[in-house]
Amino acid sequence: MAKNTNTWRLNNTLLNDQWITEEIKEKIKKYLEANDNKDRTLQNLWDAAKAVLRGKLIA
Repeated sequence: MAKNTNTWRLNNTLLNDQWITEEIKEKIKKYLEANDNKDRTLQNLWDAAKAVLRGKLIA
């Protein structure tokens, strides 16, 4: 049985666009402010933030 290796990767050329990088920075800042609390580990917080950003960039 073949294993699905369809892994999403960020198109790095998007990072050359100033508007996109500013949007990403703002999304990360807002996400961390809204979700940072003592009950979450930093690793879980960061993993969830990456998932949110991936969803935004795919859309």
